[in-house]
Amino acid sequence: MRAIGLLLGTLLLLVGCAHTSQFPKNLNEWQDEKRVRLPASGRILFEQNLSRAGSRVGCGRAAREVNVELKRSGTQIPMRSQCDRGGKRLILTSTRYLSPDYYGVKLRKHRGEWFEGRPRLLVEYLNPEFESGDDMKPAGAVALEDAAELSGSVNYSAGDRTDWIAVKGNGELSVIQIEGDPKEFSVALYEGEAGQPAFVGPLKVGKKNTLRLGQNSLIKVQGLRSEAGGEYQMLRSSSSATRRVSVPVIDSYALSGEETLVLFEPLPGLAPGQEISVIGAKSDGKKYRVGTCYVASVEETQATCKLFQAAPKGALWAQLAVKG
Repeated sequence: MRAIGLLLGTLLLLVGCAHTSQFPKNLNEWQDEKRVRLPASGRILFEQNLSRAGSRVGCGRAAREVNVELKRSGTQIPMRSQCDRGGKRLILTSTRYLSPDYYGVKLRKHRGEWFEGRPRLLVEYLNPEFESGDDMKPAGAVALEDAAELSGSVNYSAGDRTDWIAVKGNGELSVIQIEGDPKEFSVALYEGEAGQPAFVGPLKVGKKNTLRLGQNSLIKVQGLRSEAGGEYQMLRSSSSATRRVSVPVIDSYALSGEETLVLFEPLPGLAPGQEISVIGAKSDGKKYRVGTCYVASVEETQATCKLFQAAPKGALWAQLAVKG
């Protein structure tokens, strides 16, 4: 036996049903052979979680209590047993990739006290993108424009595992997973095609997840292992949205009267004559607005502004409202 980490998808169609069906909740109830359709080349798998009793005896011993017969046109197909890395899930899989066709499946033996949960019939496709469009690759990413909304879905079982979405310009992206198991649905945000993603994670179903966008962002949505796939919505806020950028104040000098000259790190897009805010911090750490400061000069390493009041003691920040 060897540990495995597979992308699995639930096999879709039970023959004799006019629509896509869920498999029986309890495979112990199968008295006769059931026929399933494999829509593309892949391996058929049977997955079963072990109970505490099953974990105590070990996955290898528990595997001998399950006999799943897999046949094609009456000819039995060899299967081998495998265990997940934690030894808590048993998987029986066909020893080779199978051609698209109808297959007969029957559960011959099952020692119930060693297993828990619903047994599942799954598939590992040779090409899990066999029904995907051009958007399965970054080069074919769907463009999401300013203040636009996009709806989509991914479904490993249906051969549509991956969607790529391209967003140009700064702003925010709200992503909502409408349905599907969060553990079987992945969203990743990339700044350009190369490098590590800036965000990777499951989403909370029905909750808005907000991502900060760079100049050229790529979003990858992927179904990892899902019975019904996952639907999602994306709403891009306008890149003209205002956000506040703060930098530390380097120093401040009292001028004549109540004026103060404030030195700070240069902010993006800063120009003489602009109004910025000076921010202070109270003893409890809470920040507050000290007042308006008018930019006097902007150099490569520092900028200055005039504050028409005395500057308070303690840490200060210069804050500018920018778009995008």
